Amino acid sequence: MWQGLMVLLLNPSMFYIIFTALVPYTILNHMMTTRLKRAFYKQREQEQLVPAVLRDSIAGVETLKSYGRSRHMARKYVHQLNRTFRAIIKRDLLAQANTHLVLWVPALFFYGAIWTFLIYQFMVGEISLGVFTLTFSVSVQLGTPFRHLV
Repeated sequence: MWQGLMVLLLNPSMFYIIFTALVPYTILNHMMTTRLKRAFYKQREQEQLVPAVLRDSIAGVETLKSYGRSRHMARKYVHQLNRTFRAIIKRDLLAQANTHLVLWVPALFFYGAIWTFLIYQFMVGEISLGVFTLTFSVSVQLGTPFRHLV
């Protein structure tokens, strides 16, 4: 995390802004990744139930007890297929929301806030052009290790 030390030495106020924004972002990333893993687990669970229901219905057709229950077993199989497709759709929607909304929008605001704050400091004359360029490039790279933690 040499980037953090470099930003702290160049511009301490930017360091505090970055860490104030990155900690909630990392927590949000962890929460969404956990929900996505649960959705993957539920999808696999539902997908494994499809052959089980089919196997039970075929075994039930072969016995005398299931005589006249073929429609019921077919409905049971179709309902399991529907539950599986719902789990797949839920997982896909969570993955899209995780990628394009929940994690992209805060990062966009975060980098916009960094850019705006650095431009303000440069225009007021608190930092030079070299410090502006270096601080912005290093502070953008600072977010990458936090994303890899999750």
